[in-house]
Amino acid sequence: RHHYRAAATLKRYLSWVDLRLVTHPNLVNCLLDGMGGADAATVSYNNANTGNDGDDDLGDATAHDDATPGTMLAVECASCLREIVTRGMEEHKKVALLLELKVFGKLCKLSGLGGEGNV
Repeated sequence: RHHYRAAATLKRYLSWVDLRLVTHPNLVNCLLDGMGGADAATVSYNNANTGNDGDDDLGDATAHDDATPGTMLAVECASCLREIVTRGMEEHKKVALLLELKVFGKLCKLSGLGGEGNV
């Protein structure tokens, strides 16, 4: 019921857990799956009303009364993925990791822009 709380807790540990563990395909796929339940209207509303321009933060859907559990989970999962991607590693290694995990294709599929292939 409150899966978003689990994702919020996970986010707190991602910065110091071994990178090989946090980039495991099972974890990344779980986070990507969690992003699939967002209500686009609620996320858009949160971004507009929190001054979020999409550059620094994902907004705070968990603080909004109208946010659905799916939206809260999606925001926390996206925040976890952001934490993983911003870890200290060389840029070419980050891109290679994202390609290996097929993150781009999965995000395109979630957004309705494409399939599961590497974009």
